[in-house]
Amino acid sequence: MRKFIIFLLTILACHVFSQNGYTVEQAIADALKNNEGIKAARLMEQQQQKLKRTAFDLPKTNLMLMTGQYNSYSSDKNFTVTQSIPFTAFGSQRKLLNAQAEASSLQRVGSENELVFQVKQTYQQLLYMMALYKLRQQQDSLYDGFMKAAIARHRAGEATLLEKTTSEMQRQQSSIMLQQSEADIETWLMQLISLTRTPEPIKLNETMIPLSWDGNTDTVRIFQNPSTKLAQQQIQVANALKKVETSKLAPELVLGYFNQSLIGTINPDNLNKATSSKRFTGLQVGLALPIFFNAQQARVKAATFGEMAERSAYANHKNVLNAQWQSAVRQYQKNESTLNYYQTSASVNASLILKQSSAAFAKGEIDYSAYLSGLQRANSIRESSLQSLHDFNQSIIYLQYLSAEK
Repeated sequence: MRKFIIFLLTILACHVFSQNGYTVEQAIADALKNNEGIKAARLMEQQQQKLKRTAFDLPKTNLMLMTGQYNSYSSDKNFTVTQSIPFTAFGSQRKLLNAQAEASSLQRVGSENELVFQVKQTYQQLLYMMALYKLRQQQDSLYDGFMKAAIARHRAGEATLLEKTTSEMQRQQSSIMLQQSEADIETWLMQLISLTRTPEPIKLNETMIPLSWDGNTDTVRIFQNPSTKLAQQQIQVANALKKVETSKLAPELVLGYFNQSLIGTINPDNLNKATSSKRFTGLQVGLALPIFFNAQQARVKAATFGEMAERSAYANHKNVLNAQWQSAVRQYQKNESTLNYYQTSASVNASLILKQSSAAFAKGEIDYSAYLSGLQRANSIRESSLQSLHDFNQSIIYLQYLSAEK
């Protein structure tokens, strides 16, 4: 079953070689559209955007009724409405919510950047495994031919039992490596499907080519990384939170309105007697003072330390990211040098070794051990060349991730 899956995958890859296969751009688009983590980040962003409308958030309005003999033997009624207005409603709360909304947006962008990085890595890894599988198919064919030739030579009395046994063992090793490549392809294919959440069969163009990079290694590029921007924004959030907590130490404005009856006491002359139908109104203005403010002062101090912590975290983040960038640049330069060596020299020599070894063995100019050594050397160079291309591409993908380049 496994061989059938790999065979089908290979046929599909070859079939789309000249057509539009499942490109890395399509994989990224599917992942960004279908990934549940990104959906959650977008919903959180929308939640924070909606919360911005709660900036002017007044406390509940107090409605009070007072009835009884508070002014006369009869029953008077007093209706009072009061509303307190905290100074946090005048700007500081809005700034905090805006800062939190921006931080949520940056978190979403950071999640997308991380997902794009994973998709690129997985896509490139799958291309590498498919190319390695094809190379090992070629190797397996060579070792199979060597084994058949050794068996025929042994039957004819022209080869020793050692040569026959060695060829069979080499063929078995080649078959095992081919099976390992099959398993690797299945693993990375499932990983790509998991990231993209696509129900459609994935058809890849199996050609692996060097990725392009502009060569700009300036450290200023890491400031485009959403994690850096988020660390900066968290300072703004902490600062806004401190201002909100500080504003809570200020008095609150209290406004009120009352409407009541004042019937009065018994008037023998019954002159100017107020009845319940006659209403008396008035306004109230006052301040709510924070007399017990120790707890709020503690919150302000805590918010101050929170801001200091975010500034330290940002400084540490810059140092770590800068070190990662410098290391990634050096790795890229090393992989570029290695790839140039294999493309300009080693791969050519591998083909030459393979061609000359095969020709010399067929003519009887070299024995089986020399021929086998030549095959192994040429195959090793070819696999190393493929590995160097893979390492080069992965180093570029990592640089793109650090600089948030899609």
